[in-house]
Amino acid sequence: MVVDLKNTASGIARYLARELDLDPKNAEVIRYGMEIILGALLKGSIIIGFSYWLGITPYVLVALITSGMFRLLSGGAHCNTYMRCLIFSSTTLLLIGILALLIAPYVNENSVMLSVFALALAGLYFVTKWAPVDNPNKPIPSDKKGKYKKLSVIYVITWAIVVIVFLLNRNELPLTFPIILASMGGFTVQLLSLCPAGYRLIGVIDCMLGKFFP
Repeated sequence: MVVDLKNTASGIARYLARELDLDPKNAEVIRYGMEIILGALLKGSIIIGFSYWLGITPYVLVALITSGMFRLLSGGAHCNTYMRCLIFSSTTLLLIGILALLIAPYVNENSVMLSVFALALAGLYFVTKWAPVDNPNKPIPSDKKGKYKKLSVIYVITWAIVVIVFLLNRNELPLTFPIILASMGGFTVQLLSLCPAGYRLIGVIDCMLGKFFP
């Protein structure tokens, strides 16, 4: 699947380069961009497909959006190949969706509110200390790291405010508790990918998956 993805992106890049008369450098930029786009579309389709089959699509989408937006700003640990990343992220998001639905009947407003505050405080500490975390395939320029750190801090604060607003209006929104728990799950997973312990854990999982998906 990885080979097909790369070959498809390369084929599209070669076609566009030929039609637009682009030089090799620009063609490579297009190839990389197409590989990212195709990979994201494939991953999204698989995640949404399985979540629909399990009946947890809203919760998985919320977890995906929460963690995805956070990751764009803060970076984080990742698996070394697309296939391992696909399996790890899909499994994680589906588990978050399932747990959000199962746990929701057993929580109350006070416990969720305290958990949101605790996550926000942990988030501020984590992003201040470690964000942004580089992706070896696309390192963040040194002069932009401060910007991404500030944006990560703003994201954490904004996320907490939005979740609290939803929580305070939960009587008008019957899906609010599982939605909030799913968002908290996505936030937590991304937060853990920033710290050294989370980095090591994902490395272990990556090595385990590597036995089956080189």
